[in-house]
Amino acid sequence: MTTYYTLIIGWSILYFAESCQSTSNVGWLANATSYFSSVAMDVSAQDIKWDFNWRVFLCLLVVWVIMCLCLIKGVNFTAKIVKFTVPAPVIILLIMAIRGAFLKGAKDGIFHYIIQWNGSQLGNGEAWVSAISQVFFSMGICIGIMTAFSSHNHKTCTNIAWNEKVITMSDTFCALLSGFVVYEVLGNYKFKCALER
Repeated sequence: MTTYYTLIIGWSILYFAESCQSTSNVGWLANATSYFSSVAMDVSAQDIKWDFNWRVFLCLLVVWVIMCLCLIKGVNFTAKIVKFTVPAPVIILLIMAIRGAFLKGAKDGIFHYIIQWNGSQLGNGEAWVSAISQVFFSMGICIGIMTAFSSHNHKTCTNIAWNEKVITMSDTFCALLSGFVVYEVLGNYKFKCALER
């Protein structure tokens, strides 16, 4: 799991660095798939040969160095790092949700997210399996993360029942908030597509 997320974070750093350029130079605005193949994976459609990608390697090196620096001083230092890394994505999501609410067409996206959703999927067993799998994955159940976290709890003064509720509700809140962000952008995208017709 660690190497999987390290690669994802490395690609995210590459995308972030690319997005800091002017809008005309950002390759994925035209076609995200071809951009990912040509820049992030360094593979062209005509010639499938795997060359060493220095840009991705440097991004991965940055991620591994940051991870080592966070872990090198032990659990107590890592706990201080977590006090920043846990709320930061939630704050970013809140900012994106507030900013997205002011996009043209965002209201229609939110309407489809909250009110006009496809209720027929509630009877689909595969949808439930996918949803439950996502909950298990996002909360780290059966992956060993919760066991590792709990091994550092105080044996006498930790309220496990309360922590379980806070973790579950926080996970649900983040999932719902992410849905708002996505549907606001989809509503804006639909609005822009209607203007171009």
